[in-house]
Amino acid sequence: MGNDLCSGYFSLLLIVSVKEHLKIRYNSFLLAGLLTFLWGGIWLLWEAYYVTPAKHYERIEQAVHEELEWSVDLLHELKAQLTLAQDPHSGVRLPARYPIYVYNQGSLVYWSEHQLVPSIHDLQQGDSVFLYEEGESQYLVVRDRFILRQQSLLTAVLIPLRGDFQVNNAYLQPSVNDRIFASTEVTLGPPEATGVLIEGPSGLPYFTANLENGYLEEGLPGHWVLLYLGTLVLFSWGGALGRCAWRLGKAGNLGKGLLVLVLGWGGLRAIMLVSQLPNTLVPTPLFEPLIFYSSAWNPSLGDLLLNLLVGVVWSLYVFNFYPKWMLQRRQWVLSRRNSFITAVVLQLLAISVLTILVMLVESLYHNSSVFSLDTYSSFEFSWSRWVSIAGLVQAALIYFLISHVSLRISLKLTEGNLVFFILTSFLIGSLPLFLLPHPLPLRLLLSVSHWVYIILLFRLRLTDTLSQVRYSTFLYFFVNLIISAFVMAYGIYFYEMERLIQQKQQFAEGLEIENDFLGEYLLDEAGNKIAEDRYIASHFSNPLLPKNSVVEKIRKVHMPDHFESYDVNVYLFDQEGEAWYNTPQGLNFRSLRDNYAVQSYATEFPDLYFIQELDANLSERYLRLIEIKREGFLVGYVVLDLRLKKLQPNSVYPQLFGKQTVVQPKLPEESSYAIFQEGGMVFHTGSFNYYQDLDLEKNLEAFIQPDGMLLQGIHHWGEEQRGGRLIVISTPVRPFSRIVANFSFLYLIFVSITLLSIAVYAVRFALRGEQINYATKIQLYLNLSFFLPLLVVSVTTVSIITSAYQEEVTEAYFYRANSIATNLGEELTRYVKNPNEKSELAATLSLLAKHTESDLHLYNTRGELITSSQIRMQENGFLSDYINPYALAEIRELQNTQTILDEAIGELDYKAVYLGISSYQSGQLIGVLSIPFFDARQELGKEVGLVLTSVMNIFTVLFLLFLVASYFLSGVLTFPLRLITQKIKRTTLSERNEPLEWNTHDEIGLMVGEYNRMVVNLEASKEALARSEKESAWREMAKQVAHEIKNPLTPMKLTLQHMRRKLGDQEQRQGGNLFAPIDSLLKQVDTLSDIATSFSSFAKMPVPKHEVFDLEEVIGVQVTLHSKDGNVGSEISPGAYRVLGDEKLMGRIISNLIINGIQSVPAEREPMISVRLSQPNGNVLAEVQDNGTGIAEEIQNKVFVPNFSTKYTGSGIGLAIAKRGIEHAGGRIWFETEQGKGTTFFIELPRLEG
Repeated sequence: MGNDLCSGYFSLLLIVSVKEHLKIRYNSFLLAGLLTFLWGGIWLLWEAYYVTPAKHYERIEQAVHEELEWSVDLLHELKAQLTLAQDPHSGVRLPARYPIYVYNQGSLVYWSEHQLVPSIHDLQQGDSVFLYEEGESQYLVVRDRFILRQQSLLTAVLIPLRGDFQVNNAYLQPSVNDRIFASTEVTLGPPEATGVLIEGPSGLPYFTANLENGYLEEGLPGHWVLLYLGTLVLFSWGGALGRCAWRLGKAGNLGKGLLVLVLGWGGLRAIMLVSQLPNTLVPTPLFEPLIFYSSAWNPSLGDLLLNLLVGVVWSLYVFNFYPKWMLQRRQWVLSRRNSFITAVVLQLLAISVLTILVMLVESLYHNSSVFSLDTYSSFEFSWSRWVSIAGLVQAALIYFLISHVSLRISLKLTEGNLVFFILTSFLIGSLPLFLLPHPLPLRLLLSVSHWVYIILLFRLRLTDTLSQVRYSTFLYFFVNLIISAFVMAYGIYFYEMERLIQQKQQFAEGLEIENDFLGEYLLDEAGNKIAEDRYIASHFSNPLLPKNSVVEKIRKVHMPDHFESYDVNVYLFDQEGEAWYNTPQGLNFRSLRDNYAVQSYATEFPDLYFIQELDANLSERYLRLIEIKREGFLVGYVVLDLRLKKLQPNSVYPQLFGKQTVVQPKLPEESSYAIFQEGGMVFHTGSFNYYQDLDLEKNLEAFIQPDGMLLQGIHHWGEEQRGGRLIVISTPVRPFSRIVANFSFLYLIFVSITLLSIAVYAVRFALRGEQINYATKIQLYLNLSFFLPLLVVSVTTVSIITSAYQEEVTEAYFYRANSIATNLGEELTRYVKNPNEKSELAATLSLLAKHTESDLHLYNTRGELITSSQIRMQENGFLSDYINPYALAEIRELQNTQTILDEAIGELDYKAVYLGISSYQSGQLIGVLSIPFFDARQELGKEVGLVLTSVMNIFTVLFLLFLVASYFLSGVLTFPLRLITQKIKRTTLSERNEPLEWNTHDEIGLMVGEYNRMVVNLEASKEALARSEKESAWREMAKQVAHEIKNPLTPMKLTLQHMRRKLGDQEQRQGGNLFAPIDSLLKQVDTLSDIATSFSSFAKMPVPKHEVFDLEEVIGVQVTLHSKDGNVGSEISPGAYRVLGDEKLMGRIISNLIINGIQSVPAEREPMISVRLSQPNGNVLAEVQDNGTGIAEEIQNKVFVPNFSTKYTGSGIGLAIAKRGIEHAGGRIWFETEQGKGTTFFIELPRLEG
């Protein structure tokens, strides 16, 4: 039925997708999904019909052969290294895949693993490869012998097959060799047992294996493949639905597109929830309901994350297409009443999404107790905490998208009535105060946050800033993130306080001492057996027998495992009641009986008393008084004193013990508590001073409230218990610091993700060839300059703190180890001299372990365990009889005094300090002390968390100040850009452009300077353009003039010449001067022809060339050419005169100036023309001086104007051409004149070096 429903649903989706404009080229997602679905079916069939149980057994056998081959090679390498090594442990370096052991004449001389050391007797049985069972674990032994230095050595490699423990908990779980087996669902046995026989390459039977159904399912690699394929199917179909909705949205069908997304993606999620995917394929903690379960829609953290992802997709769709939808419905006008109703509904939607932020935090706290979101109390991040933070990020994104759309449309609908918008915003923001079932602080938080957000949006007009990315867009993002982060941070604080109250309730219940009824029964049974034990009675009656054996038998034989959670002390007294053995000084049987054998402590069992006194231990205490009789006569007493164990903070082992019937209550960290009886305090512990810091008479009763009381940053909570006893528990909570820390963390997470998204957006634009505006770049760079130092400082700080703290912890444990070794040295020396003193050594070690709250193990110089303060660790198989071989190599062979090593039992990782103990007399090594301990991870996490919290708080405050400051300074920063933009907009060629004034020499000043230079160049270009246009006009006019003049001149000249020939004979006959008028006319015609030719030459004059030439040579040629027309001389200073320009044009210019100079000299004066050449200021300066009449003042400004001439027969274009040619070469021309004395023309050109 379910499969038919799924098939029908996907068929419907396919039809809808094709029908809704999904053409062939848009079906890539859908096609990929269908192909993946088909491939998944093929894979299922292959797994079902091809991968049979026989194939699994075949794989196991093949894997065993490969591991055996590797182990044989390892033994060969071991033999080679032992041959060269002087000391085995320090000289042998082999891969640590499997444990290796070497025996010499029955003694163990080398071992690579100390948790398990098999005896030589166990390894000598069986074939060279055989199954070895140790407790609940199975190994495959690979054994070999070889001769080294004339001694026969037995070597063995243990290949782990399956490992298990007597107890199973979070650290001790069954395991298998993953190189051989694919799952733990396998049972192994000896070759003769029932099952499938696993044999060696030669047919030698090794062991039998029985694969359970769980193995066949978990071992299928197809499950992971199916999960992968199923994920592809979901994403493919989800992508097809998304593309369909996207096309509908682009077409303006927002409602239809949203319906496709809601039904499509919602349907996919519903199918996953009904079929419990993906947890039914591959169980993972992410989709495990035991970790988190809030409802059928959110049965796990993974489902919660996926549901939020669907919400993000829906929100993004609405956010992306609502502007297009509104644009298409501009003419869709609502009535005033309907507009206001729509605006109210949209504002309700916005505050509803804000409420979801608090509800999400509430759900995470109420439906799971395995993790905390409070950064202030713990900075250790598990995967579940990161998943929860990812959910918070998604919720914050949904709030931004929905609130933006809702409030923007609401503002548009009420644009003409802002009073209504503000009033409705206030009223809607007040709704949480009256409608929500949450506590008042959370309701007030939601209302105030909504009001503040609305005020900021309205005041800064932030909803209008998303059309183009600019600074106000970033401000909009950051303001919204402030609201989201603060609401979540306060929610985290509130529910942390709620959880703290629950912890205090549990702690108070734990302090209410109750009887351990099962323990009382077992203790009574143990006492009766001790009283009837003849071995114990005989030792009491014979003072020569060792007394310690009595205590050992009572501990190992008569005390059941139920009392693992108790500290058991066995006191022995003689028949007079005096201390006999293992009894504190000053204690006797009569004092114990008189003090505790009273009715108020009595239980239902005789001689068993339950002590309920309040002392520093506040733990359960039982006393069992036992009379020892032999043949009816009293020979002594045994007293069993049991106290519930306090967890040792430096012990690694209590977490490994299973089935503790009594759980000691845990006091919240940094808490203090006090117990009051009849108005007076009878007991207190912790750092809080209840007398000095608290008004007991005024506040004591006020603490007995469900939520307690918060005074000066300390939360006090009390509970009345039976007998009129009041327990008050006080915990520093620091509300402000806690809220700020969580706000800083969440805000920085949100801002980092926002900036990363913007950076991806910018990269996408850059790859598409689109430009990002300048404001966006500035904002990105500023934020990067803020966050990069945060990252560097945080990483550096954490690294330094972690390293320093690790060193501090290591040094502290080395110091503790040295102190213990000092106190243990004397007893160890006596034991080395007399091994019978082992009981005294063990007692001293246990006493030191109790006082130092540590676990202690003592080894001899051969690495064998002498004694331990945790005897039950050895009995349960957690502690072997040998030392860690690396410690033995460091201390005995390399002669280091101490070392610290990483060790593990199951999944419990810890560190262990090893310290060599030397004899006081000889200085020789006599033993090795081992102290295992946690590396203070919680304390380290707390220290790192405090530092990082401080760093984040500082950076967040600075960032918010930077945000406010940058809002006001952004105008100052962008003012020059706006000013330059406005000036550039007003820059024209028709009017005069004014330069900008900027008095600073910064980058803006450089830009303004360049702009001003551009304006100057533009003005020069305008003048050049004007000149060019004028010159073009003159050229055109010269061309027309030359044409119009030359046309009549030719017939006129021909006619005059013809007339002159005709009149030639008549002039001879008459003897008159008839040719004079005609010659005059011919001369004028020639003059006009020359003028026309000049105009024609001006019009046809080409653009000057750019070539390198020697100006000295050009001047020399022209001076030589014109020297016959007058006194023309030259004065040339020594030097090179290479310039860039048009050589021919420059020659004509010099020639024209010389001719003009000669023509300007009056007839009565002899022409004197001087041409000089020099190099002042690094340039080339040419001077042409004449002794003519000079230039009149009124015409000096017209000298270089085309068609102006002072000569009757001049065209007026020579000097104009000269000016154009000089300026084109990058130089300039000017003149100096004196009336009646002459004129000097100057030509200055840039000189070329070399």
